[in-house]
Amino acid sequence: MRRYFKALLVVVPLWLILTGGALGGLFGLVTVLAAAFAAVLYVGPWTHRWRWLRMPRFILFFLQRSLIGAIDVGYRALHPRLPLHPGWMSYRLRLPSGEPRVAMVALVSLLPGTLAADLYGDELVVHVIVPDAEPEIRRLESHIGVLYGCLATGESGESGESGETNETAKMGTTSGQSGEGSSEASSEASSGQSAGTRTGPSGGSRGRS
Repeated sequence: MRRYFKALLVVVPLWLILTGGALGGLFGLVTVLAAAFAAVLYVGPWTHRWRWLRMPRFILFFLQRSLIGAIDVGYRALHPRLPLHPGWMSYRLRLPSGEPRVAMVALVSLLPGTLAADLYGDELVVHVIVPDAEPEIRRLESHIGVLYGCLATGESGESGESGETNETAKMGTTSGQSGEGSSEASSEASSGQSAGTRTGPSGGSRGRS
């Protein structure tokens, strides 16, 4: 019975995605129940279990991000300049195969502005309409990992710190290159001025002669 309840929690979001948010009356209810029964019957035993005590925190996080994302997408859609940036992104998953990835694919499509399109190995292909969707997807993955107990709470922070370190390193490299370029340019300018100073008097002496 517990597996059937879990299957319902996975099948219902997928059904809502396919129907545009409409349950579909009696036909939709029968379809969802049959799909959940088929999942329990043919999928076999699940390899990852939820941490029920962490479910309220996850639900609160998901509702909060859904509300904030919906407001942001609505603002962009109603703005006169339409600041939408549609595109495709490839996100490398850290979640293990099985139920955590199924939940990730289903829930990332329920967040405003993102839609899971395909999954190639560890690469999740997502269609986005906002340029800063990757941090939201990473945050969702971290919460799903904590819910299933397959990712530590600090892993998201470590990945964020490593990303900031990489960005800092890139900025340092860029500034270093620009500094080298400016020093080279200044040395070339000074050499050009000294050369002009040397050729100036000779030119003047030639004119007098």
